[in-house]
Amino acid sequence: MKQSLKLFGFAIMALSLTLSSCGKDGEDGEDGAMGLQGEQGIAGIDGTNGQDGADGANGTDGEDGNANVSAFKYDITEASGISHQLNNTTPASFVEDGAVLSYVRAGDTWYYVPNQRIFTNGFALIDIGSEFVPNGNTSYYFKLNFLRDGEPIIIGAGDLDELRLVVMSPSNTGKSSKYNTLDALYEKGIDPTDYYQVMKHFNLKH
Repeated sequence: MKQSLKLFGFAIMALSLTLSSCGKDGEDGEDGAMGLQGEQGIAGIDGTNGQDGADGANGTDGEDGNANVSAFKYDITEASGISHQLNNTTPASFVEDGAVLSYVRAGDTWYYVPNQRIFTNGFALIDIGSEFVPNGNTSYYFKLNFLRDGEPIIIGAGDLDELRLVVMSPSNTGKSSKYNTLDALYEKGIDPTDYYQVMKHFNLKH
């Protein structure tokens, strides 16, 4: 009986080996189809462009004259006290290397400044001096000083009417020659203290 079981076991093993050796690997399957490409997303809406800022207001131009000479007019009817300083400034290059002529009008008369014994609208005789007050390193304020016999004197609003500044650029001052600005005008027969002669010479409106 044991012998039969042993033989039967050998038979089962032999059959297993036979089946194992006779089996084949399966064929590789076909590659699957490529999936569909996803749809491209919708582009975002461009943002609205911002509005351009408003341009700043242009400054008041001076009156063009002859060869970079300009005249500036200022109402000084409100000038009072012992001095009056303009809020506007003059570039340092014009003051230091150019030339600035100043004239004050009281009534119908124009006076060169500095000057003495100016007859004001208030029927007073005063002296008027002038100076440039530094505003940093790039410009100057123009200031009128009211005096009598070298002492400060108080004027009232309405005593004076108008101030004119005739500003000449450095290229027109004659600084590079032996003559200064006033000498050059005198040489041409122009009295720089005469308002009307200067305005006519430089073709400026008055």
